[in-house]
Amino acid sequence: MMNMSEKFMRKVVSMLKKYEFILKNLDCANCANKIQNKIAQNENFQKVVVNFNTLKLTYEAEDENRELIEKLVKSEEPDVEVIDIKSKSAEEDNKTAFQILRLIVGVGIAGVGFLANLPTIISNILVVSAYFILLFRTIGNAIKIWKASKSINENFLVTISCFGAFLIGEPLEGLMVIILYEIGKILEDKAVHKTRKSISDLMNIKPEYANLKTDFGTHEVAPEDVKIGNIIVVKQGEKIPLDGIVVSGEADLDTASLTGESRLQNVKVKDKVLSGSINVQGILEVQVTEKYENSTVSRILELVEN
Repeated sequence: MMNMSEKFMRKVVSMLKKYEFILKNLDCANCANKIQNKIAQNENFQKVVVNFNTLKLTYEAEDENRELIEKLVKSEEPDVEVIDIKSKSAEEDNKTAFQILRLIVGVGIAGVGFLANLPTIISNILVVSAYFILLFRTIGNAIKIWKASKSINENFLVTISCFGAFLIGEPLEGLMVIILYEIGKILEDKAVHKTRKSISDLMNIKPEYANLKTDFGTHEVAPEDVKIGNIIVVKQGEKIPLDGIVVSGEADLDTASLTGESRLQNVKVKDKVLSGSINVQGILEVQVTEKYENSTVSRILELVEN
């Protein structure tokens, strides 16, 4: 027989809801790990996952607690913004071109300062200018991290290395440190951007809406709003938004995105259909058997992201 503590724990677990946010300006995998660990240490949140590839923060809690989430995130990464997953501002800003331009300008100025036959004072001014152009982002990040959490990271170490080299009379070595660091950041940004684009392409199987059948007609609603037992209508050319059983109609389905099978699947009354399939020909009425978060397409998307 179940004791009182077990009953209480099951009740608590059942009260937890899943929440998702986008972490804008998250630019390193180590930063993602630090944020994940920081939030996971708080007893209000369970199953905390920060996915660097998709910039997505996922956790389970009784309440959203957005203010607390923002505070915990800012304590580790002051530049990171917590925004709604459906917000248009969640679109990734492509800053790579600016960083490449800054690197080229900094290297160019440094090259003139070291190689051109100029007076010493002018050469020194050019070298210092190159240091400033190449280091200002790194210094800014180091200062913000120190103010927020009184800790140091790679930005602080790179800054100390560059200034140390300059102060002991080896400015070229200091410039090489920051140049190589910036090249590494640019290559990382390009690799991550390519990965995110690949994942985004795979997300095309996600249905955008469901045609919910009611006593007052058919209405477009979000798949998340459809309940088990509801009837949805799937027209020709549309994706099946939720798993279910056909209660009316007959159609040919393209299931290539789910199974890799190129041949169309014919379904009729009492046949089971999976979300993510495309209705190529015909019209169906489907009785929903799974909520969206438990549907085939939702599970595939979660596996792909993770």
